[in-house]
Order: sequence, then C-alpha cells, then structure tokens
Amino acid sequence: MIAYQVSNSVEVKVRQGLSILQGINLAYQNGLFAAGTEAVKLIKSRVQRSGVSADGEVLFTKSRAKDGAYSQRHGTARRLRNLRVSKVDLTFTGDMMKDFGIAFLRNRSVEVGFTSGKEAAKLERLEQYYGADIMAASDDEESQALDKFESELFKVIDKIFS
Repeated sequence: MIAYQVSNSVEVKVRQGLSILQGINLAYQNGLFAAGTEAVKLIKSRVQRSGVSADGEVLFTKSRAKDGAYSQRHGTARRLRNLRVSKVDLTFTGDMMKDFGIAFLRNRSVEVGFTSGKEAAKLERLEQYYGADIMAASDDEESQALDKFESELFKVIDKIFS
C-alpha cells in the first residue's frame, strides 16, 4: 500500500486556492444580480419617464381620437386617476411594472422579465399594438448593466488579491 501525505503548507495553499475560486464565483453571481437589477431600473425608467421603446421609438396611440399620447377613451380614464397622458408610461394600475424584475438568476446567467404570465401577456399585447420591443434592454442599457457587472466583479477580485 502506498500512502501519500500532503504537507501542511500544500494543504494550506490548496485551501487558499479553493477559497479564492469560491470568492470569484460569489463575485460573479453578485455581479450578475447587480447587472440584472441595473437593467430593470434602467428599462423601467426609460418607459415610465420617457415613454419610448428599446429602439428609442416614442410610444403613441394609433387611435384617431387622441388625448395626449393615448386614445381619447384611455386618456380620459388616466385623467380620472390623475395619471399623465403626455407620454405612454405603461403604468395604469402599476401591476405590470411591479411584476417586472429579475426573472432568472443561476448558472452564470441573469434574465429580466415578468414572474406573472398575466403581466407578460399584457406586455405582449402592448408590444404588438405599438409594434416595438418595449421592456427589452436598449443597447445603452445593456452596456450600462454590463458595466455594473464588471464593477461588482472587480470590487471582489480587488479584495481577494489585495
């Protein structure tokens, strides 16, 4: 029988190496979460503040009878709720925006979207009506989310190696 004995210093180095790898993996997951959170924040802000699609198209009713950016009927309903009508913000009840967030986070990937099929179906109808991707990340939003990911990742890596 042949037995191997690992010296104490080698065992310590292996444990340190494993600890570093675990730290990097955790940093990666935290970075993904931060990137997803950033993307959600940016997408919601673009839609609610500016009323534009992911491609920068202004969302506007196709109705002939208009009240601001909405049809006459929907504009009146919004005014009764003290909601603005100058821009489409997809916030009538607030349910859709509340449901939009990080939908999936694991195995080195993050996806933003809806957790409710009802709200996802509502968005699908709205995107068909407006003819645009609305709650997708624009190129700039995607870039900013990736910057957030890198920033979070490097924060932890800098701690590990400093």
